[in-house]
Amino acid sequence: MKSISIYFLEILKKELNSQLQKILSLTQNFEVIEAHSKTGADLAVPLFRVAKELKINPNELASTLTKKLSLPEIQKIEPAGGFLNIWLKPQSLAQALTVGTQNVRDYGQASEGIRKLIIVDYVGLNMAKPFSVGHLRPALQGKRS
Repeated sequence: MKSISIYFLEILKKELNSQLQKILSLTQNFEVIEAHSKTGADLAVPLFRVAKELKINPNELASTLTKKLSLPEIQKIEPAGGFLNIWLKPQSLAQALTVGTQNVRDYGQASEGIRKLIIVDYVGLNMAKPFSVGHLRPALQGKRS
């Protein structure tokens, strides 16, 4: 059976790197980072180092790449202050996870064969009330092994 050793984000970063290298005729890897929360984007690619090497303004480089870059997993790309801000399609992540779990019989199990109980709890906040440490208590409580 096929194992899930490379996850969706890692595959996406490799594809993104490959396309950027091809567009700019470069061999170096691009840094793909989590976007700043204020942007609303999922990923960001800082272009300062590459722009310096190519002797181009980072904002101009970001604008150029926005027009040329295209991947099916990307919903939207915007240039912003020398960065490429990237929004991903939620459907792509859901589809990758679905395919991964269907193809791997032991998905989510420890590789050593040790079975552990894992609890996933989403903190349900009331946006009308101030957030406090007390909101974290239910998320932190649980079975300890």
